[in-house]
Amino acid sequence: MKSDNVNELLITFLVATGVLLFLVTFIVIYSLIFQKKKTDFLREKQSLQTSYEQEILKSQLEMQHQTLQHVGRELHDNIGQLLSVARINLNVLEESVGDAEILNYILQTNEVVDQSINALRALSKSLDGNIVQDFGLEESISHELQRIRNQKV
Repeated sequence: MKSDNVNELLITFLVATGVLLFLVTFIVIYSLIFQKKKTDFLREKQSLQTSYEQEILKSQLEMQHQTLQHVGRELHDNIGQLLSVARINLNVLEESVGDAEILNYILQTNEVVDQSINALRALSKSLDGNIVQDFGLEESISHELQRIRNQKV
């Protein structure tokens, strides 16, 4: 009888140990699966956040590009036309003035207007983001360097 009690106790102990081992294994596997899903979720969340920030940056750059193009067109079209009209008026005055001193001032002013028109054209072209695509990197850099040199004079 004593051996039956020991056998029953041993069987109960083995069953309890088996159940406990099964529960511990189940909990460990469940924890690992949960941790993996959590890591995958966080990685996907970070990826979506990065993608979202890149899209916002692209949108901001596109808006800036469009704004600069608009400003460049407005400068070229509106102010360029006004300077051209001023140059035409100066040319008319140049032909009708007989006084040499006044003619000299008109010629100087006409030269300043010409320089302003050229500077305005260069500035409006530099505001256009497609200048590199249209003319190539080397010519674009050369153009910008020339514009900078002209401004220092």
